[in-house]
Amino acid sequence: MVTMSKIARTVQIPLTTGRAMEAALAMPSGSPPANGWPAVIVLYEIFGITQEMLVDDHRLGVIGFCMGGGFALAYATTRPDGVRAVSVNYGQIPHDLAALRQACPIVASYGARDLVYGRQARWLAKALASFGVEHDVKVYEEAGHSFLTNGHHPVGRVVFFPLRLGYHAAAAEDAWRRIFEFFDRHIAGR
Repeated sequence: MVTMSKIARTVQIPLTTGRAMEAALAMPSGSPPANGWPAVIVLYEIFGITQEMLVDDHRLGVIGFCMGGGFALAYATTRPDGVRAVSVNYGQIPHDLAALRQACPIVASYGARDLVYGRQARWLAKALASFGVEHDVKVYEEAGHSFLTNGHHPVGRVVFFPLRLGYHAAAAEDAWRRIFEFFDRHIAGR
């Protein structure tokens, strides 16, 4: 089992201006696997890192969108030390739903107009309920894929038409509220 180390060192992130921004670095403890670590967490703040910003490795949350949502869900199934909640947003569910048996609490949001991933929400909720995993899975009938991202996707709207890409303000507002409430309940202040 991999555990996250407390942030004990700062790093400098180079900026395009030639200056650098101070950031805090957290990496899994122990030796990396042969193919390296899959991710590194970097926290930054324009005015510098303070002691209050250091990560408590026993109160972690993971959030992912689209492919990252599938990765977040896959990570949740490993029941990693310190991860208390995962937010999955329009992400692929595992082919073997039994992998969810040991998952940490999950909050998930999907758009019903997303013809690729939208219907997976129902299977995710059913599997989590059957395994007794605490969860909040919601499908937004009027939203498609990437409804939390207020960006410009002109090519994506054509190429990925079955996903029905696009920001949906009402769905996004409700999903962010649910995510923050879920994380507050499972991560904050414990």
